[in-house]
Amino acid sequence: VVLVVAVEKMKKASKVRPFTDDDLRSIFDTVFETISFERHNVTHTVDSIYRYFRSISYEIRDTDQKCFKLEAPAQLVAMHLQGPNIRHQVKLNMALYRP
Repeated sequence: VVLVVAVEKMKKASKVRPFTDDDLRSIFDTVFETISFERHNVTHTVDSIYRYFRSISYEIRDTDQKCFKLEAPAQLVAMHLQGPNIRHQVKLNMALYRP
């Protein structure tokens, strides 16, 4: 929808002058709505009622016995790991807190 609106707006533009930043800004003004917000510079913190209880480490596998392996900087991939490759299996550590 956004591309269609932008293309239609560009079709109607005069072809005698090059496309400028103002043209792009007017397209954005047509497509995107303004969102108002308030900014507060004061923050307030309180002591949590929750306290650390314990930590549990989980090995998660799917029905095909695939393990999680970390591929990219932040991408988990499910794959079969065997033998020495099992050391690449990602274990998820879950911290438990109680009131």
